[in-house]
Amino acid sequence: PALMKLVESDKIALDVPFSTYWTPWKRRRDKRDLSLREILAHQAGLRPYIVFLQDVQKKRGKGARERPKPFKKRFLRDRPGARFQKPAYQELYVRNRFVRKMYRKINRSEVSDAREYRYSGLSFLLYPALVEQLSGQLFEDYLKEHIYGPIGVRHLVFLPSVRLPEARVVPTEYDSLYRGALVRG
Repeated sequence: PALMKLVESDKIALDVPFSTYWTPWKRRRDKRDLSLREILAHQAGLRPYIVFLQDVQKKRGKGARERPKPFKKRFLRDRPGARFQKPAYQELYVRNRFVRKMYRKINRSEVSDAREYRYSGLSFLLYPALVEQLSGQLFEDYLKEHIYGPIGVRHLVFLPSVRLPEARVVPTEYDSLYRGALVRG
């Protein structure tokens, strides 16, 4: 919805190269000409996903699958701190710079030459930063002001587990690999 609103207000165009707005892609031969329309239609050839979890978990020997793997302290901590302010989950905070690492992996990921339907969620990880860049507002504030507020929705929010009481957030899955718990939001 935020992208649709930006298109409506002429801050972004569907058929202009996405690299016009996401400048790291200007230097990527396989991405520089992809349009937002192709990306949103999942016909840009982007990889389906990247397993960022591998970057934050310690390696463990074979056969040890009953519990989630322990985390690397350089990426995740159980308390917030100056360099660990981004909440990942209950009592788990991601290093502030991890988002940059994630963007770098997305920017460098290979693109298929085939322009057929192939779902990819990678660009959705870029959109909050893009919305902030184009609107001059924090992503959450933009959503509240331009999407949720005008339609009178008070309990639809970005990062609901951070903004609402746990009982108000619908469970989405049981994550045995990463959190070892029922995930809400």
